[in-house]
Amino acid sequence: MLSGYTGMRAGDCVQTFCNNREGPVHAVEPENLVTAPLQIIFSKAFLLGLDSQHVTINCQVIDRAGNLSLLSHSVTLSMQL
Repeated sequence: MLSGYTGMRAGDCVQTFCNNREGPVHAVEPENLVTAPLQIIFSKAFLLGLDSQHVTINCQVIDRAGNLSLLSHSVTLSMQL
């Protein structure tokens, strides 16, 4: 789950990173502007493919003009395999 961010607009994309590997991308839809937080789904196959019991996740916003935000703060989660 990702809370909204300042200036969020439909058409922005949120690129996730897991252990410095590109993860799922979420395209912001108009309905995301009224419901928070954004839910970004990571498939089981993707997470298992990281081959780690700890996953560090962060993200970056790409706005409609293609501008990149700074990387978000990282969050580290542990997985039980």
